[in-house]
Amino acid sequence: MRGSSKSAKFVNISGGDTLSTIVTSLHKYTEYELQVSAYTSVGDGPKSHVEVVRTEEDAPNAPTSFSYTDVPPGKSHGPRITLTWRKPEKPNGVIRSYTLFYSHSGDTLNEISGIGAQNYTLDVLGGEVFIPLTEPSFGPDSVSSSQVQENKRAFNISWAPLPREKSNGKVILYEAEAIILEKENVRKGSVVNSPSANTSATFVVLSDFELCSKYDVAVRAYTAAGPGPYGEPSRLETSRPEPPGDISATDTGTTQVTLTWKQTDKKEKIVYTMIEIAGWVDDERAVSNITKKRLHVKRPKLPIEDNFLPKLGLSYGDITHYRQMIRDVRIIDFDIIEHVIIRLIYKLVVKYSGTKSYNKTFKDNGKSLERINTTSQTVKELIPGTTYKFEVSGSSVCGVSGSRRVTVTTEVKAPEAPFPHNVSNVEVSKTSADIYLWPVEQKYGPISAYQIIVLKVVNGVEELPDSYDSQLKAASDARKDDVNFYIAAEIKNVQVHVKPWKFTVGNGKKTENYVNEKLEKGEKYTVYERALTDTTKVVLKGEVSRVAKIVITSINAGGGKKEKSSGSPAAAVAVPVVLLLLLIPGVVVAVFLYRRRRQSRSKSASERRSVQLDDLKSGSQDLTSSTSNLVYQNIGDIRRTIKGAEQQPVSEEKEAIYSEADDGKPKPIPVAEFVNYFKHKSKNGAIVLREEFKYLPGGMQFSWEIGKSNRGKNRYGNIVSYDHSRVLLEEIEGDTNSSYINASYIPTYDEVSMTYIATQGPTSSTIADFWRMVWQENISTVVMLTNLVELGKGKCDQYWPDDTFRFGAITVTLHKTETFADYVIRSLIVTKDAENRNVQQFHYVTWPDKGVPHHSTALLGFRQKIHARHLATGGPLLVHCSAGVGRTGTYIAIDAMLESAEKIKTVFIQNYVQVMRKSRPHMIQKDDQYVFLHQAVMEALVCGNTEIVPQDLRITMNKLTMVHKSSKKTGYEQEFKRLELVTDAEASQEEAKQAFMPANVVKNRFPNVVPLDSARVLLQASSQDKSYINASFVDDYKQRNAYILTQAPLDNTILDLWQMISQYDIGTVVMLNNLKEGKQGSTLTFQPTSQVAGDILVGLPAKLAGGNRNPQAKTEFLLGCG
Repeated sequence: MRGSSKSAKFVNISGGDTLSTIVTSLHKYTEYELQVSAYTSVGDGPKSHVEVVRTEEDAPNAPTSFSYTDVPPGKSHGPRITLTWRKPEKPNGVIRSYTLFYSHSGDTLNEISGIGAQNYTLDVLGGEVFIPLTEPSFGPDSVSSSQVQENKRAFNISWAPLPREKSNGKVILYEAEAIILEKENVRKGSVVNSPSANTSATFVVLSDFELCSKYDVAVRAYTAAGPGPYGEPSRLETSRPEPPGDISATDTGTTQVTLTWKQTDKKEKIVYTMIEIAGWVDDERAVSNITKKRLHVKRPKLPIEDNFLPKLGLSYGDITHYRQMIRDVRIIDFDIIEHVIIRLIYKLVVKYSGTKSYNKTFKDNGKSLERINTTSQTVKELIPGTTYKFEVSGSSVCGVSGSRRVTVTTEVKAPEAPFPHNVSNVEVSKTSADIYLWPVEQKYGPISAYQIIVLKVVNGVEELPDSYDSQLKAASDARKDDVNFYIAAEIKNVQVHVKPWKFTVGNGKKTENYVNEKLEKGEKYTVYERALTDTTKVVLKGEVSRVAKIVITSINAGGGKKEKSSGSPAAAVAVPVVLLLLLIPGVVVAVFLYRRRRQSRSKSASERRSVQLDDLKSGSQDLTSSTSNLVYQNIGDIRRTIKGAEQQPVSEEKEAIYSEADDGKPKPIPVAEFVNYFKHKSKNGAIVLREEFKYLPGGMQFSWEIGKSNRGKNRYGNIVSYDHSRVLLEEIEGDTNSSYINASYIPTYDEVSMTYIATQGPTSSTIADFWRMVWQENISTVVMLTNLVELGKGKCDQYWPDDTFRFGAITVTLHKTETFADYVIRSLIVTKDAENRNVQQFHYVTWPDKGVPHHSTALLGFRQKIHARHLATGGPLLVHCSAGVGRTGTYIAIDAMLESAEKIKTVFIQNYVQVMRKSRPHMIQKDDQYVFLHQAVMEALVCGNTEIVPQDLRITMNKLTMVHKSSKKTGYEQEFKRLELVTDAEASQEEAKQAFMPANVVKNRFPNVVPLDSARVLLQASSQDKSYINASFVDDYKQRNAYILTQAPLDNTILDLWQMISQYDIGTVVMLNNLKEGKQGSTLTFQPTSQVAGDILVGLPAKLAGGNRNPQAKTEFLLGCG
């Protein structure tokens, strides 16, 4: 034996000719060293080399010390035992595994695959143990159902047998039960039959299901110890409608398609049983004697029993009222009147959505249309060049059927005209000029090419003729035909641009069949652009847009370019009225001055007085004109810095925010000088500010690769987040794209603190990501600046619930809603992992669909509430509109600049917009928003916060009555002068067109006190000229258009006054003037004892007619239809 010299053995082999032998009595699976030596009569010879040999393996001896320990059942497992043993004393080889055998007592041994809850003998080559008896730990899985009868009131229920490792013993019985969830939209909780049955098999037939209902069917198993839990339930629906027949599409056009299908022959029916009850008794004592009462019960085959009413289950009509009275009663008079079969209404539901293969970011979510008893539907308002998937399904109170599907592609339409944000004005001395071309959205079909059309200005005509398309040709052919316009280039296979790109007019190059001929010196040109769509059958040509004006000088005049654009109008809304005020002329003028705060700031600021900012609380300064030197930049400085050079995005290293040198870059404006700064830049319709806006760096300045790969999460294809400033969500395991959300960190005025997060309005697919961001960034304040739908277009999906909803791992509960005139505040409770947080959403609802608000007063009050909340709670301020750049950028800039004014006493709007655009593209999209931003900051700095808490009202009024020593004016006078600074004294004819129409001028008591078109009250009339009355809507603190302000009536407006009172259901009229005042003479009375005002009868109650005319008396009128 190897390694053991003591155990060495010797075997003598006789005979010198024997060369082999068998060695016996060796141990199993043991290594031996073997040597051979020869010997003679003289002695032993030397040994041979060592040969190492191992004997073969054999079966081991039995394990020793076999024992067990009981393990009681747990939540996730049944009873168990722990078995232990030791290795055999003689393994006779390498022990590779153990086999455990078990059997019921007295049965044949089996190889173990699981231990159940019976008395078992567990044998490891001997020995036995016993396990106590328990109920099953699990219920059967894979429950399924199939209809047995045509009326769908009986179903075959089947399931998988419960295995021994889950049953904890031998299953002796299964029980299947169906629990009703919903019957015709009536939730569970009513007394209804629950079909159930017991069986030893793994299937059973359940019957007596309610029609038009939903059930959960579950099964549980029994052992001798009792029943286990029910397994996972399976959903079952009865009387689900049949789907419609085959569907097809015809008459496909650019914007509509007609769908046809076959109607189903199978329609559900329900038996209504009509009964009558004459009375009932309780304990032989009369409870009530009811005259024949007819009740309707939705239940077929009613059993006629004394106590059947409590078993009726879901019932309708008066029986609900009496249910509590008849639980333990006996029917004394009962008649079944009739059975009526009523067919359920079968509605057809048409749903559709559209996509474009050539525009991956596009999606039309479509609509859901409902029709009854029809086999066709023409779907209109589709988008050209779009592939739509239509689904038609049947619907009734019993549920929704399966659907039939068809795919249709609408015909392509000619592209839209390019929409240049500005027109390039280029003056050069060479024969070519660089301009910018503008992309066209692939809205109606794929864009296959762009055409550039050049018109030579002749006799001052800069526009193409109406019939230009029929005369368009290449430059050489146009010259032969004496036509002064031609196609300079047709660019095919152009990349789909999301921003303008540069093009050189007159470079002499040929594209397709067109030569871009050189321009002539001393001539002027207008350049147009249009898009083409090639359908293989025909080339569709879009409308042209003017993109540039070019002047070719005769001498070297240097290069330069400038751009122009225009803003967009604003809109207004109106709501019901509750109160009417009639005011004396002086009060009317004062209130209308206040009303002017709601109007556009388009009038020249030169008409307004320039005053220093004044802090009312300190009362230390006078409202005098300021002659301080200005430190703002003139627009000429801007032009000098960029003249003759193409503007390029400015890198962070090169773009300084502050500079001591006079480098022409924007400088911060001291707060005390901001009024003069704004006065200078807002002249002539704020043309300087609008020009300034155009030279701000725009477009995509930094990398946005992550946004490109997550296009489906961007609401708009050209509004994405930069890689360096995007909000990075914690990645969800297994989802590599889960870290992206279209949201960007925006610094405040110090360019360091990331105070804001700007994001888009969530889409249906990004709502869960939105709440992940709210939780991750510890956001407590959300600012929403858009409505869900504007001008018929979806702007934002509703991301907050009406009660409680779970978004992924986060649950959001709507706790409270407060409604104000211009905004809504929603208090939300956000829960994750048992932790609750409070989030407030501030929703501004009156930002116009187009343009900017008429006034900044309401928005500044809105901002004041947000600011107070944000100071108290901290965390980033989350701001969004639809795209998250226009209104969002405007609001963030207002907030940041007011913070800057408070903290460092300076404002630098122009520079801060550039700062925002480094973090998120397109922040502040339009020049109107840029002008409004300046106006809002100016009003906030001049007027401050004018809200007064009730307990401080008297103290504040006392301060306002005090005369300031330096100005010799009261606080009221100073506040009124502030109003003059931020409002216009009189309405312009542009703002009050209706009031200045010839037919309406005679209806105005004073020519300069008139209602604005955006706020005027409209009378119901057959024509526009008869709808006018000199009256305006005014908001209160919490309600839009809560009051009406109007003049005292004239002879020719008394009937209009009473029509307005009747039309707007006005119950209270407050009159603040006398019937006769000063030199104005007598005002016609509008308080007749009885008078017909048009179609309206106006009268006094008899007890008041001819009564006292006390100056402060209250007079009641009766109004009726004449």
